[in-house]
Amino acid sequence: MGMNNLKTVIRSHDVVKNGIDKMHDNRLITLFSAPNYCGVHNNNGAILIIKKNYELQAKLLVPEKGYDVWIPHNDSECPASPVRKAK
Repeated sequence: MGMNNLKTVIRSHDVVKNGIDKMHDNRLITLFSAPNYCGVHNNNGAILIIKKNYELQAKLLVPEKGYDVWIPHNDSECPASPVRKAK
């Protein structure tokens, strides 16, 4: 990270139970924005607000009881995201 002058790396697309996971003295942050992913993971989602002074503020998205599944699923498997058509 030092070679590239980075202070923090923010990544996503990995289910984390609390919606956000901070590692390595908060220099690596994993976000996952889909609460109760595929209706089976019972996880929180999260978004990260980056303020003008680069302060980071996490907001949790907590699934409600009776959360409706919006895509069909087979156990913990979910279909891949649909391919976007070129404009």
